[in-house]
Amino acid sequence: MKPIRAFFCLPLPEPLLNDLALWLREADMKFRENRVTGARFVPRFNLHVTLRFCGEISEQTASALDRRLAAPVREALAAMPELSLENTGTFGRPPRVLWAGLGGGIPAVRSLNELIERACQNEGLEPDDKRFSPHLTLARFGDPRAARLDLLPEWKLTGRSWKPDRVIFMRSVLSPSGARYSPLSIYQV
Repeated sequence: MKPIRAFFCLPLPEPLLNDLALWLREADMKFRENRVTGARFVPRFNLHVTLRFCGEISEQTASALDRRLAAPVREALAAMPELSLENTGTFGRPPRVLWAGLGGGIPAVRSLNELIERACQNEGLEPDDKRFSPHLTLARFGDPRAARLDLLPEWKLTGRSWKPDRVIFMRSVLSPSGARYSPLSIYQV
């Protein structure tokens, strides 16, 4: 059987997705107007907060993770406080990723990440070697010259909040036009 590329994430509510999509569209237009190539802004339908990237796993491992996590994730979601968007920042030197930080219930998001991390390790996945940093990826810069942060529109979404009500165990299929996501399981309160 072919392995599944998968991850766990918090989706965003429609009104927030709409506002983010407008900002990303404006940013993309400014980059195009200035003939800056090498910047890939995340499409609206791919915006999410990643809780744990699993990589390539078997269908059996995906099923085991689903069984192991369904009840505890729903329980954690029931107690989840509101999250909010904060300012933007970058990863890498030179910048490779543009992100929006999160505020609000970050301890609860970290606990949810730890719960999923333990389950992944119990199912034989290697520990995630990256320190968990809750954020929303907005763009990737394939070329260091594309990181023209001076062209970004004013960020007016700081403080926008939402109460997470779902975690999605997502399948990711890579293609030349970018990743395509589809839910394996949805845990909802």
